[in-house]
Amino acid sequence: MPSLLLASLWMAAATTSPPNMLDFQFQPERQKLLFDWSKQRCKDINIIPDAPARAFRRADGKISLSANHFINWSLTGTSWSTLKPNCTPTFGPADTGANQHAWIEATYTMDGRNVAALLSRELSIDADPRNCTPGKGVSCWLSDIFSAQSSDMGRRYRMGAVAASMGDRMPPASPRRYGVFTTSNIARGQSGYFMLAYLDGVGSPRGNCLLRSDNPMDPSLWRAWDGKQFSLALSDPAQARRCEAMPQLDEPVRSISWLPKQKRWLATMVTQRIIAGKLTEGFFYSTSGNLRDWEPARLMIEAPVFHSRPGMDSRWSYPVLIDPNSQSRNFETLDHDDVLLIFVRRRFEGENGTMDRDIVSMPVRISAK
Repeated sequence: MPSLLLASLWMAAATTSPPNMLDFQFQPERQKLLFDWSKQRCKDINIIPDAPARAFRRADGKISLSANHFINWSLTGTSWSTLKPNCTPTFGPADTGANQHAWIEATYTMDGRNVAALLSRELSIDADPRNCTPGKGVSCWLSDIFSAQSSDMGRRYRMGAVAASMGDRMPPASPRRYGVFTTSNIARGQSGYFMLAYLDGVGSPRGNCLLRSDNPMDPSLWRAWDGKQFSLALSDPAQARRCEAMPQLDEPVRSISWLPKQKRWLATMVTQRIIAGKLTEGFFYSTSGNLRDWEPARLMIEAPVFHSRPGMDSRWSYPVLIDPNSQSRNFETLDHDDVLLIFVRRRFEGENGTMDRDIVSMPVRISAK
């Protein structure tokens, strides 16, 4: 990492300590590359990190980590220090049956062998405006979330049913993207399994919708919060439009983790806020006791996330907090103070992004203020 960037990082979120505020002590000098594109890239140039990191312990004891592009792939190893890329795709456009691009956004496994996944699928993009009528000022970007399953520890996934959708057609003259675009990881709580799906578009509840399931292996069981209860099947576009977006979470949530010591949930996202009179961008966090009532987002670490600073040579994205010693097979709990911030760093040349994208791991100690 460039020394100028290290010098610019804020190692604390703010100067005040409101209730439920956390202290993050980062150790950038100890950061490591879990995937170094310049040295470990595969022959297929589309096998790159382009999504939040998701990890689970396989039935054979190995760790599987993915941070997928539309050619989905994984890294495996006996430990976090021995993770190596597997250049054999786990799911690709041909697996959709319609040559569509889809990114694995979440995985969950009970036994380490059978794995459920949720994928963000592009039904329409400007370069391929199927399901959309192109026009001036129209963004032909339509997306939904579908499920997939693996029975071989995540080596290969087969396509399943749609889990969340705003419909399979773009509304006429929609000025911006439309649909369900991303999900957080899947995390187990006291009353079931939960995840956040991000909806966007005209006439939709723009924001993160909270979904609950009794069994993440069955995609038909996901139900979204309607403001009073988990009643909405988001596979039905009419019900999806009634979803109650979570207050305070105004950007896609990249991970949710349970903090046993604080008895709080912690969500991570990329955004910007005015802090001490300065527009500050980076990785932010919010906490909640019940996954429905969230604190205002606060700065976790300042970072170049929008490539808006002159001279920056990289952009950070997809912040995820993972405890490598988590008691959970799916790493959704932060059981220890010392954990890892895992994110994707994309190299830029001038104003243009490159295929050079690394998966970065940075140690961080989390404590309550």
